[in-house]
Amino acid sequence: MSPWSRSTIVAAWEFRRRIQTRGFWLSTLLVPLVPLFFGVVGIILIPLLQSSDSSRTDIALYDATGRLQPNHLPEGVRFSSDSTTWRAWQKELQQGTLRWLIIVTDSSFQQRRVTVLGRQGALSKHLRQELEHFLLSSYALSTRLDSVTTSLLLHGLQWEMQWLHPQKSHAQTALGIAASAIVAALLLSMLASYGSILTDSIVEEKELRIAELLLGAARPIELLWGKVIGLGAVGLFQLLCWIVFVGVLSSLIALPTITAILQLGLLESAKEFQAIADTTLQTARHALLLILACFVMGYLLYAGIFASVGALATDRTQAAPFQAFIIFPLAFPFFLLHFLLEAPESFPSLFLTVFPLTAPVALPLRALAGGINTWEVAASVGCTLALTVLLLWIAGKLYRVGMLHYSGLPTPRQLWQWLRQVG
Repeated sequence: MSPWSRSTIVAAWEFRRRIQTRGFWLSTLLVPLVPLFFGVVGIILIPLLQSSDSSRTDIALYDATGRLQPNHLPEGVRFSSDSTTWRAWQKELQQGTLRWLIIVTDSSFQQRRVTVLGRQGALSKHLRQELEHFLLSSYALSTRLDSVTTSLLLHGLQWEMQWLHPQKSHAQTALGIAASAIVAALLLSMLASYGSILTDSIVEEKELRIAELLLGAARPIELLWGKVIGLGAVGLFQLLCWIVFVGVLSSLIALPTITAILQLGLLESAKEFQAIADTTLQTARHALLLILACFVMGYLLYAGIFASVGALATDRTQAAPFQAFIIFPLAFPFFLLHFLLEAPESFPSLFLTVFPLTAPVALPLRALAGGINTWEVAASVGCTLALTVLLLWIAGKLYRVGMLHYSGLPTPRQLWQWLRQVG
């Protein structure tokens, strides 16, 4: 039998043993409810934040028809029909001092469509209604009652948003921060729990003297790889279950959520809701991909450390302090979330992203919340893979001798002798 066949048998046994427990399925069913809740809240929160951010001091209305009178214009909205002012407003829009520029031409009334140039956010429903009332009343007073005017008064206007140099709105930024916090917390809990399970599994075999029987049937490195692959497969299986579970629940609550939002008047149409939902779903897809990639990368890295602790310890009491110490680098980026967002290009942020022990959590956190350069991703992955190979090699050495060591924790001199042994 080939070495990989023995490792596969051990991995399959570990996989079946773990997924048949009640705790596994309880966590699989309950944990997705948290990000799903925040996803629904995010869909509702975006229009609220965008509407509350609609100040009238940075809105300008340009009348290219020359027939509108600003007598009943909503308070705070700038108005002009002069082409010189129009060019000045364009510069303000490019510079970011003007947020929305409304353009009214003859075709706007003929086609019942008003163009709004903007940088971010959206006009609130109430403000659109005030502007629409002003435009319709002014146009009706300046023209005779014909078919075009009648159609406008009956059906109203459609507002067409065109974005210049799109930027993230405050709501989208908040959604990215929330997603990064959820992803970081999820990765932290998964890497810590599955790493601890690996250590406990190795220590349990030593305590029950099962290791002596297993080492008679397979080489130590085959047993180690089987355990690492089996537990990693359990983690990936749980992540895939979460993806399916969240997808099914999202499809079930989509229609009631749309109906409730439209009834509350947060959005004017289902089309506007779809644009916001697309933003949320895009963030969710990026989060899921980052979770899958960073879990595999982080799990293999920390599997070498947790396996080494399990091989050195003779019982759970000896292993517990080391397990708590190992988790600390993973939690460090999570506790520095505010700093990473405030100074994403600083040296500490770069160090936490590239340093292998913090990279599995810092990398997705920065990618979702503050953005990250491609070379930083490449450096982070490269350094993590290099350290992973070294730690797994050390774990194989320690596992080979440590599984039959029952006389307490080895001394540094003994550790050095174990690492120097060939095989």
